Amino acid sequence: MLAMRLRLALIALLTGAAPALAAPTAPGPLASGMIESYLLPRYETFSRATAEQAQAWKEACRDGDFSVDLETLRERFQVAADGWAAVEHVTIGPASVGLRADRIYFGPDRRNAVAKALGELEAKAADSDVAEEAVQRLSVAGQGFPALERLLYETDKAPAQARCRAGVAISRNLAMIAGEIVSGWRAPDGPLARLKRGEGDPLHFADPAQAAARLMTDLAGGFQRVNDMKLFPVLGSAPDMARPKGAR
Repeated sequence: MLAMRLRLALIALLTGAAPALAAPTAPGPLASGMIESYLLPRYETFSRATAEQAQAWKEACRDGDFSVDLETLRERFQVAADGWAAVEHVTIGPASVGLRADRIYFGPDRRNAVAKALGELEAKAADSDVAEEAVQRLSVAGQGFPALERLLYETDKAPAQARCRAGVAISRNLAMIAGEIVSGWRAPDGPLARLKRGEGDPLHFADPAQAAARLMTDLAGGFQRVNDMKLFPVLGSAPDMARPKGAR
């Protein structure tokens, strides 16, 4: 599905530029158009999905046990995770600030860092709710989807209330990060506004031409990212090298 989205995005860019061969589209409008028509709508969808997920966790844990609402929480998780899959290949912009991408999805996890970080969070959640600042000080491995996935699909020895509080804290953290990415792009003096003015951004790109080049690189590189980080570690180089337990 991600590969198809990338192909369509590249086709849209190329066909949109085709009539202007005699007068090529300037890099600033090309990049800002791509951000407004392709990237931002997907970030906004992701932000809404994480907000809905956080609300679902809050409601499910009113009585300290989310098992009754487990299927609903799994559905909300899948929608939010799909929202991230639509944009995770893009490395330019506010998603690259403050380790946001790693905090949303830490992987591949070769040292069981997610389980360790989740255990630390559950220990903090044993006696009371976990403050936003406490989650942010946690290892990036425990702040996002992989940790939340373990709560939803695996069992552990932590008390139900501690697991509930951990799920509420992680889902809230994801919603906060997603909102920061959207507001970062839409800030009055943010990278999109600067592109529209034909300017560079001191944090993300030196000039509009670099922004356009980085966006195209991210779109094309998405194919390689899926292969290197998601398919190859599981499939291996040959059938006897497959590692199905790595398919998380």
